[in-house]
Amino acid sequence: GMYADPQSGLTFPTDIHSYLGHERKLSGRHTLMGVGLFTKTMLKLKIYGIALYVPKRDVLADSNFAAFAHLNVDELRKNENFYNHLMAQGNFDRTLFIKLNMQLGTETVRQSLSAEWKLLSDKHKK
Repeated sequence: GMYADPQSGLTFPTDIHSYLGHERKLSGRHTLMGVGLFTKTMLKLKIYGIALYVPKRDVLADSNFAAFAHLNVDELRKNENFYNHLMAQGNFDRTLFIKLNMQLGTETVRQSLSAEWKLLSDKHKK
């Protein structure tokens, strides 16, 4: 299926196993865990949307996810500990899917990403 982000209007697949070239029977679902929107300037220009995916099999194999199993989608969206665990050095794969706002030129997006990358510390670039 597809998820439509109400904030950006961008749509993201809820599972990207086929996009990654994986056989679902062999690797399982690569499930959408969250989306975000990068904006620039005071005008809140929407530069790109970003989605985070995690393999369902990795989630089921990581006992630290058990604490979140009883939560529904709305509760997970508001749970800071859930997102902290997703971003921690866990033993599971993660995929970021960036979808550009095509109202902008490619060079504009490239310059924006390059400028932001320069501001990141070495720790954040890993």
